[in-house]
Amino acid sequence: MNSVYSIDKFSVCVNASDFLYNQLREIVSSFCLSVDSPVYNLHVKSVSEIKIPSDSLSRGDCFYTQSDDLSFCLISELIRFEICLQEKEAVLEVCDLSGQDSLSFILYALKWYISFITIHEGGIPLHSSSVFACDRAFLFAGESGAGKSTICSILSSHPGGFRRGSDEFNLLFITDEGVKVFPTPYTSSAGDCQFFGGMDLKKLYIIKKASYNCTHPLAFRNKYYNCLKNIYTKPASSYLAEKMFENVEIAACAVDCNELYFANNNSLRKFLLSENGLNYELQN
Repeated sequence: MNSVYSIDKFSVCVNASDFLYNQLREIVSSFCLSVDSPVYNLHVKSVSEIKIPSDSLSRGDCFYTQSDDLSFCLISELIRFEICLQEKEAVLEVCDLSGQDSLSFILYALKWYISFITIHEGGIPLHSSSVFACDRAFLFAGESGAGKSTICSILSSHPGGFRRGSDEFNLLFITDEGVKVFPTPYTSSAGDCQFFGGMDLKKLYIIKKASYNCTHPLAFRNKYYNCLKNIYTKPASSYLAEKMFENVEIAACAVDCNELYFANNNSLRKFLLSENGLNYELQN
């Protein structure tokens, strides 16, 4: 049975067994849009054993083989993930698909698949949190523990103000109409993430905790470095690496990016609304 994750740049159709279908549909369905976009398929299969080829290369937490720039395979003792971007097809083999961790394996693979597709389609998969206000998107990127989830909680805690997107994984695309943001189903707080895909990016903040709130604009070089540093992907092929650098360079030219020092309290909300000239009523 199929579950679909879709934005106006691409769709991912996940074909999984009845055993996992309802859980997967519940997570992904709220992020579906009815759009005309390229469809990438992900087929999930159960296998009794995963064999690692002798000619595979070690890449951190997995092994890797490559047929060409658009076809490659990620392998571990528990999963085998074969991807062909040109054919828009992928097969995920999971060892013992009936186990309790099966859904987490699928969501893990889906995240990387979305990441590869995003780069291939000209976007950036960014390790970041997102909030939305006045039909504008705000992204917050930084190292693990910098406060991405904390900022989401502070800004979305007031009714009628900022709405919370993903606090983990967001997609950024440069279009003829401007910079667009698409949150993904991945969040550390189940149930409170909402989908407001395709909204214009107002600002990208590189965050650091402080005892006060202030911002500093970043020059191109620092924007490029911070976008590249916070990309959510794995090294998969020389093509994807070159495409990633190209996409980041375009984004660094187009994105309004500031360094944000923030206090961990409600003063941050009023500070950001005021700094961005947003509706004063949202501050009350």
